[in-house]
Amino acid sequence: MKHCLPALLVLLSTFLINPTSAQTTQHNTIPSQISTSAFLRIQSTQLKNYQQFTYSSNEYLHVARSAKLLTIDNFPISTTETGTLQVTRKRSAADANTILLIGTAQGEKTIRLPEVVVFKGTIEGEPNSTVTLCAVNNELIGSLRRADGSSYSIAPDNTTGGALHCIVPDKTMHQQNELLQCMSEEGQRMMKNKLQAPAGMNASSKSERPLSTKLLEVRVAVECDTKFFTELGKDTVKSAGYALALISMASIAFEDDLNVTLSVPWLKIWTDAPSDPYNVNGDAYALAWKAQTYWKANNAGVDRDMVHVLTAGGGGGLGLLYPLGNGGGGTTVCSKDDGFSSSGPFTFHTYPTLDFTYGVYIVSHELGHTFGAQHSHNCFWNPPLDTCVVQEAIDGKCFPASLTTRPNPGSIMSYCPSVNLAAHNQDFNYYRVNMTFLPQIAAYMRAQIEGTSCITEPKKPTLILTSPRGAKAIDSGSYVIKWKSSKVQFISIEYSDNSGISWTNIVSEIDAATVSYKWYLPVVNTKSMLVRVFDATDQSVADTSIVPFTAHNLTDVTEEIGASNWKFHPTITEGELTLEGTPHAREPLSVVLYSLQGKMLREWSIPASGSHLMMKFDVADIPAGVYSVQLRGSKVYCAKTVIRR
Repeated sequence: MKHCLPALLVLLSTFLINPTSAQTTQHNTIPSQISTSAFLRIQSTQLKNYQQFTYSSNEYLHVARSAKLLTIDNFPISTTETGTLQVTRKRSAADANTILLIGTAQGEKTIRLPEVVVFKGTIEGEPNSTVTLCAVNNELIGSLRRADGSSYSIAPDNTTGGALHCIVPDKTMHQQNELLQCMSEEGQRMMKNKLQAPAGMNASSKSERPLSTKLLEVRVAVECDTKFFTELGKDTVKSAGYALALISMASIAFEDDLNVTLSVPWLKIWTDAPSDPYNVNGDAYALAWKAQTYWKANNAGVDRDMVHVLTAGGGGGLGLLYPLGNGGGGTTVCSKDDGFSSSGPFTFHTYPTLDFTYGVYIVSHELGHTFGAQHSHNCFWNPPLDTCVVQEAIDGKCFPASLTTRPNPGSIMSYCPSVNLAAHNQDFNYYRVNMTFLPQIAAYMRAQIEGTSCITEPKKPTLILTSPRGAKAIDSGSYVIKWKSSKVQFISIEYSDNSGISWTNIVSEIDAATVSYKWYLPVVNTKSMLVRVFDATDQSVADTSIVPFTAHNLTDVTEEIGASNWKFHPTITEGELTLEGTPHAREPLSVVLYSLQGKMLREWSIPASGSHLMMKFDVADIPAGVYSVQLRGSKVYCAKTVIRR
């Protein structure tokens, strides 16, 4: 059901207080739901056929991080309408083991991986619609395809560098001189002259042998040149996030049609033009060949199945594939010498944002070539699978000379956007394709990948608690919990002071890549302590201390102030806990009340704020006694003792 947008959707300005009294954690398997008003504010004016909105990543990710199924109501589905999204969690192409590097004038440096959360689904009431959303740190990137065929890109406003985002109709994004070009005749000739297919490689197809149904994984090392970095505002986090978003969204098509998932084990961003070995000024066709030469000399040791290099400027790219004798393509995946592709997504045009829909299409298209796929209009398919380009098939004598181009919905390996555009009087609403690999092409690509030497099933998600394992007692107010992980994005941590009979939350949905967390113990004296870590989206992926251990913290946690330097003052009078202070770090916080026995009695949430706060919480039902009040956030920890008289 659609609704006209009001002039302004107002964010909740008051903070939400959520008291909890149960010590045993309740794990919710019901689909999560969030209202758009909690994390998105539509601007009151519409500008040049696009709509701006502000996005609050904290509110969205608080729900989205651990959700497998998510319902989002009142989400903008055009510049004038809202609808309800039903989306499902998808794999991110990156995990805690992804290596992220930047190339600078001073040499190579390692930086922290940005947070990436991916969803795909539909618009309620529009069964043929498609929605993809990718949250990257504090930005939201995505695309919507409506049931009527219209499509929209969602991305940050590149002119502001803040929370401002845009939803733009894809039909208004493109200019006539920005249309797709890929695999020119010159490029085809170069491949025939330069690439030699390995002995025994053939153009196998689904009809020749049965294909496996196992999920396979292809590891794509990604590199971004300085032009890509510059067009993304010279921001390494934004550049890394956008590159990962493109591969993550491309992976959805590969998973749906080939049962192959794409992962990124290695990502590098060049930030200094003199140091950049490419300097192709947006020429994505030249980039793949340059990357091939550079990687052979400098990156031979990078563990990967293929390489994809990104520049900026739009127009197309190149994917290297082995030319086979019968006109088919042989996959270069697994070849350290030839497994290269490149693309140039649009990062600038009439509007101040990214053309994400086209970016995912061109990246998927060039990766498809590297998997061995020829264009859908190629004679190899006998006959060609579309008529969007006919001259190549006429020259190959698989179409009659009299045949003219005809519009076609198109697919990832087609050139149909340009033909559909011309057939509809340059109406850019028709400059689009279906984001899918046609069944015959998908089967061929799958057969090619199954014939390689390096492709296997993906590793199962793994999480190992390395400390505390249970061999040593904890006799202090704090302890550093440590873990290792693979294929896990976010983890939660709990403790039990009764050998696992009940569990209490320590922290929820933190980045698995941090590999450690400083835990401030409650007031506790037990010989039955356990700690466990688990995947925030799949609690079957978990690990627990091997045996119960002793934990003593009888004198309360000594006050410890974190980076935000918030000194807070708790008191209990007339059945109310009063908390007063001024936070200097704008981040959501939680207030937790413990008994001296270590039992969590209450927990409240405080939204991000930089102003002086005076908050009151109802504790009328707790008896007289001494309690521990703890204030927690990612950059702050404070604990104080308080007396209820």
